Amino acid sequence: MLAPVVTDWNMTPSLPSDEDIIEFLRSTDFDVRLQTLSNLTAWVKNDPQWFSKFIRKSDLFKQFERLLMDDRWEA
Repeated sequence: MLAPVVTDWNMTPSLPSDEDIIEFLRSTDFDVRLQTLSNLTAWVKNDPQWFSKFIRKSDLFKQFERLLMDDRWEA
Protein backbone atom coordinates (compact mmCIF):
# COMPACT_ATOMS: atom_id res chain seq x y z
CA MET A 1 0.00 0.00 0.00
CA LEU A 2 1.32 3.43 -0.93
CA ALA A 3 1.64 6.15 1.68
CA PRO A 4 -0.49 9.25 1.08
CA VAL A 5 1.22 12.31 -0.31
CA VAL A 6 1.33 14.99 2.34
CA THR A 7 1.93 18.60 1.44
CA ASP A 8 2.76 21.12 4.13
CA TRP A 9 0.89 24.28 3.19
CA ASN A 10 2.28 26.13 6.21
CA MET A 11 5.85 26.21 5.01
CA THR A 12 7.63 29.45 5.76
CA PRO A 13 10.36 31.06 3.71
CA SER A 14 13.91 30.41 4.81
CA LEU A 15 15.22 32.47 7.67
CA PRO A 16 17.11 35.61 6.62
CA SER A 17 20.63 36.15 7.86
CA ASP A 18 21.28 37.74 11.26
CA GLU A 19 22.43 40.90 9.48
CA ASP A 20 19.22 41.12 7.46
CA ILE A 21 17.03 40.67 10.53
CA ILE A 22 18.85 43.49 12.33
CA GLU A 23 18.58 45.74 9.27
CA PHE A 24 14.84 45.07 8.96
CA LEU A 25 14.40 45.93 12.64
CA ARG A 26 16.45 49.13 12.16
CA SER A 27 14.23 50.28 9.33
CA THR A 28 12.71 53.74 9.65
CA ASP A 29 9.46 52.27 8.34
CA PHE A 30 7.46 51.19 11.41
CA ASP A 31 5.45 48.67 9.38
CA VAL A 32 8.63 46.92 8.19
CA ARG A 33 9.79 46.62 11.78
CA LEU A 34 6.44 45.20 12.91
CA GLN A 35 6.33 42.75 10.01
CA THR A 36 9.83 41.57 10.87
CA LEU A 37 8.79 41.03 14.48
CA SER A 38 5.75 39.10 13.30
CA ASN A 39 7.90 36.97 10.99
CA LEU A 40 10.31 36.25 13.83
CA THR A 41 7.53 34.62 15.82
CA ALA A 42 6.82 32.26 12.92
CA TRP A 43 10.50 31.48 12.40
CA VAL A 44 11.02 30.72 16.09
CA LYS A 45 8.07 28.31 16.05
CA ASN A 46 9.69 26.43 13.16
CA ASP A 47 13.18 26.52 14.66
CA PRO A 48 13.12 26.60 18.49
CA GLN A 49 16.93 26.77 18.51
CA TRP A 50 16.92 29.96 16.44
CA PHE A 51 17.79 32.28 19.33
CA SER A 52 20.71 30.19 20.54
CA LYS A 53 22.14 30.25 17.00
CA PHE A 54 21.58 34.00 16.56
CA ILE A 55 24.96 35.72 16.86
CA ARG A 56 24.00 39.39 17.27
CA LYS A 57 21.86 39.10 20.42
CA SER A 58 22.83 42.51 21.84
CA ASP A 59 21.86 44.25 18.59
CA LEU A 60 18.61 42.30 18.53
CA PHE A 61 17.68 43.48 22.04
CA LYS A 62 18.63 47.07 21.18
CA GLN A 63 16.25 46.95 18.24
CA PHE A 64 13.49 45.41 20.38
CA GLU A 65 13.94 48.22 22.90
CA ARG A 66 13.83 50.83 20.14
CA LEU A 67 10.67 49.29 18.72
CA LEU A 68 8.95 49.14 22.11
CA MET A 69 9.80 52.79 22.86
CA ASP A 70 8.29 53.96 19.57
CA ASP A 71 5.25 56.17 20.18
CA ARG A 72 3.36 54.82 17.17
CA TRP A 73 2.00 51.84 19.10
CA GLU A 74 -1.78 51.74 19.38
CA ALA A 75 -3.59 50.14 22.28
